[in-house]
This record gives sequence, C-alpha cells and structure tokens, in this order.
Amino acid sequence: MDRQHRRLPAKAIVGILFGVIVGLAFVSGCVLLYVRRRHRQAHSRRTLPTGGGLHGDASMYSCESKQPLHPYSGVFSIFSFWGKSMLDDSSSSSSSSSLVERVSRFTYKELQKATKDFTSLLGRGAFGPVYKATLLNKSIIAVKVLADNSKQGEKEFQNEVLLLGRLHHKNLLSLVGFCSEGGHRILAFDYMTNGSLAARLHDEQYEPLTWIQRVSIAQDVARGIEYLHDGAVPPVIHRDIKASNILLDSYMVARVADFGLSKEADHDMPASGIRGTYGYVDPEYVNTNTLTYKSDVYSFGVLLFELLAGTSPEEGLMEYVEVILMSNGGREIWLQILDPRLKGNCDLKELGDIALIATKCTEIEARKRPKMREVVQALARFGRSESTRLDVLNLPSFKRFERKERADRGMMGRVSSMAEARG
Repeated sequence: MDRQHRRLPAKAIVGILFGVIVGLAFVSGCVLLYVRRRHRQAHSRRTLPTGGGLHGDASMYSCESKQPLHPYSGVFSIFSFWGKSMLDDSSSSSSSSSLVERVSRFTYKELQKATKDFTSLLGRGAFGPVYKATLLNKSIIAVKVLADNSKQGEKEFQNEVLLLGRLHHKNLLSLVGFCSEGGHRILAFDYMTNGSLAARLHDEQYEPLTWIQRVSIAQDVARGIEYLHDGAVPPVIHRDIKASNILLDSYMVARVADFGLSKEADHDMPASGIRGTYGYVDPEYVNTNTLTYKSDVYSFGVLLFELLAGTSPEEGLMEYVEVILMSNGGREIWLQILDPRLKGNCDLKELGDIALIATKCTEIEARKRPKMREVVQALARFGRSESTRLDVLNLPSFKRFERKERADRGMMGRVSSMAEARG
C-alpha cells in the first residue's frame, strides 16, 4: 500500500521526460552554434590577412594557389580585407562597413588568363592600362591595372574599391571585383561596349552622336551624380566628372566611372588638395580649397557644353562660351557653338534651354548654381514628343536666371548702341 502511494503519477513522469528532452535539445543547439561560430572564425583567420591591409603577406595570394579558378572565387567583405588604419579618410566612417556590399577577389592568374596574358589592350588612363577580359563563365569585363608610375596610386585604388563596393546605380559603372596579390593592384568592371564619351565626341573614327543620344547621355550622367549626392549614404562628391570618365554600354546608356578621386561628403570636411582635371575643375574650389557638391555641378555644366559643342575644355570651350554669352541674341546664338558634325540637326528650343542649364551650372559663385536634383528635373523635360513635353525649365532658380540673362543682354545691347552713337 505504501509502495503504491510512493509511485509518481504517469503525467508527472511524462512531464519530467519532456523537460529533459527539451533541455538536452537546447544545450545541443547552443553547442552546435558555438562550434559553427568557432569554425567560421578559424576559416577567416586562414583565408584573410590580419591587419596587413594591401601590404599583407604576399604568400597568402600566391599565384601558385591550389584554389579552383572560378570567375567569382574569393567573395568576401572588403572591410575584412583592409584594416581600419589602411582606409582612406574619405571611407573611414564607422557606418560604412555595414553598408558595403560584397565584392569579388580575383587571383592574378585568373585575370592573366582572362586577358590573354594582358595583351587585349583597350586603352590607357591615369590609373594605368585597361584590358578586355573574358572570364570562365564567358562574361566579358574590363580590367584596369595600376601602373607602377600611376598618378593615382594605391590610395586611390583603395578608395575606388571601398566606394564602389557600396554604390549601386544604373548610371554608375559597376565594380565586378579586384585583385591585390603581391604587388599587383587590379580593378575589374563591367565592360562598356561603346567606350568613353570623350572618344565618341572627339575621335573621327566614330559616327557623330545624334542630338537625341546627346540629350539622353546628359540625363544619364545627371542621374548618376544626383544619386551620389542625394541617394548614397553617406553622400559622395565625385571630383573628376569629365568626358573620359563617362562610359557607354551597348545601348548607349551612360555610366559615371573612375572614383579614385571621389570623397565622402562631410559637413566638417577639412580642406584638401585640389584634385580634378584642368578645364572641368570648379574655380571656387580652386580659389577657396573648399570642396562642395556644387563642384560636381560645375564640372557637369562643362560636360553639358562639351556635349553641345563637340569641343573639349582643353580646346578653349569655356572661353568660346563666354564670348557667346556676351553677344545679344536669342536661342539661335547657340547654333554658333553647336557641334558641326551634327550639321544643324537638333531641336533649337532644346539647344537653347540645355545651354541655359549649362550656363547656370557653370556660374563662378557656387551658391548660384542649382543642385543636381534640380538639374535632373530640368533635363527630364527633354527628349519627349511635342505633345507630351512639359514646360521647359519650370524651376524658379532657372526662371530667375533666364530673366537676369535677358536683362543683362538688353543692357549690353543698349551700351553697344550708345557707344556706336557716340562714335
């Protein structure tokens, strides 16, 4: 009788067994998570350099690597690759590491094979030679190799990888990956079938760009810069907008390229050395050594005039523009600057209005220039049919500028008449 009273009820036994099973499962799960985390840490220590940055142990990237040559092998976060001390000051924000996407790390042998031992030369730039490369999956990319005497150097190489690792927009050139093996510094990008805008504008071997193509390219570039200023987090100032840094894909869609001189915007951004390309550099930036978003706006204004005229800044483009602005006339005065290869085939109203936008962008005082989002809105009104085209330059800042321009021209005309009368 006493033994029967000592027995536990069946429900209590089941409850105890269930609790034991749940406890064992929980402990097992914790142990499994711990082991997996330790395994990942150990794997990271085996595959990534620790604190060596770009100057890490070259043996870790030996050309004799036994790893299979896969076109996207070695994918990892680039912030695991460079130590914090190695980052450019423009990319040292603590929030950047969480925003940077993963990019591919190529071995030198992969790119050597893809470029046929670096014989498929496409051209040369300040960074170094550019080659066409075909990966094992048959995709085609462009490969930029840092030259030993490169003007940009290793700091710009790091800067471009860090920025493009997190910047993604249809009008920005996409970074496919990079190679930093031993002394080799190589960047891999999407291949742009139609080359640079500079070549299309100034190389006689190409057919001249049509008016519609020029308008479309201007819109593409403006959207790319607007993304850098207003869409990227943190925002980015390109610092080297020019025709040779605008690339065209197989559909003639323009993409902004070359971020070696770019800088993340900061309200407390200290003055830095003047960087950029002669003819495109903001004069206020040169005089004050202060970099702002409006520096990119100025460079874009010069690029707009270059699209209209087919003349580069090195050939006296802006001096010619100043002469035209001093003349007294309407939209037709801009026919004087129109690229002769177009043979007058353009929309005269659009020509005058785009020239007005370019003039506003290239104001000497930065505060008088529009923001890129305003420029994008103004340019979006072009390239449509007459029935659907919106009223051009409906923005207040452009309207004020147009009234001022007309008044100035009227005054210059009266002064000229008075001078002739006195003569």
